[in-house]
Amino acid sequence: MKKQLICGLSILMAGVLLAGCSGKGGNTVVTENPDSQTQTTEATSSDSAYSILVVDENDNPVSGVMVQFCTDTMCNLGETTDDGIAVFEADNPGAYTVHIQGVPDGFAEDETEYVTEESFGQLKVVLKSAAGAGDETHTYALKETGVEVTLPEKMQNTKGSLAWVEIADEDGVSYARLDYLGRTKEEIAEFDKRYDEATENRDNEELVNDFLAYMDDYYNTIDTVVFVIFSTKNGDSIEDILNRTPDPDVDIKIKDYVTDTLDLGKKGDYQYYLLKIDRDRFNAVAYSSEDEMPVPPKEIADEFAVVDGIDINEFAKGITLIDVQPVKALEVGDKIEFDATDFDGNAVSSKDLFADHKLTLVNCWATWCHWCVEELPDLEAYNKELEENGCQIMGICQDGVKKNDKAKEQLKEAGVTYTNVVLDDFDAVLPKVTGFPTTYIVDSEGVVVNIIVGAKFDDYKKGVDEALKNVK
Repeated sequence: MKKQLICGLSILMAGVLLAGCSGKGGNTVVTENPDSQTQTTEATSSDSAYSILVVDENDNPVSGVMVQFCTDTMCNLGETTDDGIAVFEADNPGAYTVHIQGVPDGFAEDETEYVTEESFGQLKVVLKSAAGAGDETHTYALKETGVEVTLPEKMQNTKGSLAWVEIADEDGVSYARLDYLGRTKEEIAEFDKRYDEATENRDNEELVNDFLAYMDDYYNTIDTVVFVIFSTKNGDSIEDILNRTPDPDVDIKIKDYVTDTLDLGKKGDYQYYLLKIDRDRFNAVAYSSEDEMPVPPKEIADEFAVVDGIDINEFAKGITLIDVQPVKALEVGDKIEFDATDFDGNAVSSKDLFADHKLTLVNCWATWCHWCVEELPDLEAYNKELEENGCQIMGICQDGVKKNDKAKEQLKEAGVTYTNVVLDDFDAVLPKVTGFPTTYIVDSEGVVVNIIVGAKFDDYKKGVDEALKNVK
């Protein structure tokens, strides 16, 4: 358990393939109950960075969570990486607001508004599982890796937790790993209860020490990776994958904890490989001595023996190769296209909205974004000025589906008359928007000619003036 305490109480034995402690350094302390309105920790990465740690109910880090982080000047979106962390820059310590804007399949939406303490550090958020998620088919679509996986029957309805983590790298290599944590739902609930109690009474040395002793026993179980699926478009061989060094600060290669591999074949530009992880080798990497290695309860050990005993070829029978669906943000030269509705329920299309105007400022805003809402009256006034030059502003509300009534109220209070659109799938039309507001200046065909992040009127006007020079 020494390893976990060194990593800190808010990053508890992640059991990840490509990260142990976060590797970002700093001091992490117990955070308050994620269900409360305020959480605190000390600095984790730098004097100007604030990190949001997202974990599941088993305390495993969750990747691919869209996190909204608002400072006193703007709101940003960030996506958690394989260590469950999204890092945001902030000018000064302050009481920042945090929302969970999007969760992976199998997790319930989180409507809580979290408020940080007025210091830099790390806030921990626990995502709850969606009721019944995956219980019927045990099939998971891992789109950025390019596979669909149905778990073997022996892996279904286990007492311990099995969860997928999917990571898409920028160098053309993606992977999805299957983690096992040997604790039941009841045990996890008890841990959360005692964790909250220790956090709320952190000045009570006896209570905190009791919790640390309990936590030491709680993690005296199996917490490991079982299988990993890699997809690569770089022509990598299995030897290339096995010789990858996931953590540049640690001289460990993937092959150090792999016992078996399987070539799954090709689909499109991608080659796929399945790797089986050996728990003993994984423990040898994760722990500095045998004294730290966990001794799981017999029931869990027996269950994991069945899970771990699944042959790589048997597991591969449930894998179907699908098209890799990489996601990239819009760039200048890309085209914005959609069919949607406005807030009055009228059908609208990007083609019709853009065609009659030299330029359109597509203002992406959200009801939760203070600076988005604050600039609405100014945008309305600017739109009247733009109309004189054959241009316009059009709004797209990021959470317009869920917060329809609130969005309409905010637009009414701001006196907005220009068109605002509700997209059924905001991310499909405008992928990886990380800062709000984000404004795209597009031509009459919807082609992006400029992108402005933040409520920056000088940049809006400068961008329009520059773009008009190229409009015939």
